[in-house]
Amino acid sequence: VAFHSLINDIKTSDVSEEYGGMVLVCGSPGEVANDPQLGALFSVENRLQSFVSRLNANQQKSDIFWSIAFKAEDQLGQRSVWNMLQILTVVPPNIDAFKETEVYAVYADILGRHIFGNYLDLLLEVSYSALQGEHLTYVGGKSHAYIYEKEGRLSAPDENWPREVMQLFSIGLFKLNEDGTPELDENGVEQATYGNEDIMSFARGWTGFLRHPSRGNIESHDGQSRVDPMHINPEYRDRFP
Repeated sequence: VAFHSLINDIKTSDVSEEYGGMVLVCGSPGEVANDPQLGALFSVENRLQSFVSRLNANQQKSDIFWSIAFKAEDQLGQRSVWNMLQILTVVPPNIDAFKETEVYAVYADILGRHIFGNYLDLLLEVSYSALQGEHLTYVGGKSHAYIYEKEGRLSAPDENWPREVMQLFSIGLFKLNEDGTPELDENGVEQATYGNEDIMSFARGWTGFLRHPSRGNIESHDGQSRVDPMHINPEYRDRFP
């Protein structure tokens, strides 16, 4: 954030002196400053030059996770994070930032923060993850009205995330009884939890999500941040979701 863009209440001489009157960098949840005394342990990927081979990119992601998981005192939490990574998946080959390492560590941190908390809170933060937005293709989604007005063509919002969040991440395909058995109708047929109308309606609500521009203290190869939570562009949103 440029200093001159700050609201007047915090545009003080103290803030200017502390940050040089130029740029303030606001970190994401749980983010801490780098410790230069630890040295440069991992290769990085940025817009100027690639320092990461495909092999190293895979290895670094694993090294970070396992070095924490093996040594952490909260072993139940670490194993739960691993299990949750198998459910709320992000697949590196599906994402343009395949060679980046920090973005995947940040995603694992999201799961770690909520692993013993409320699942709805976890799902909400995962929904704003730029990594998940790219993996399930709803980042940059625009409403039908916006596309029709700007481009003169008919288009429906992306339905990938709304379908997956219901089918895989929450209620599943069929209604269940308290004991986990399928709930049947009078003809003995399993009852669906949602239909196409629900998917189409939810898709309208997941329009307008965009990545923030990159900042100087995170890994990024294309000028876009996959570390920070996405923001919503109201112009792209469906007006009546």
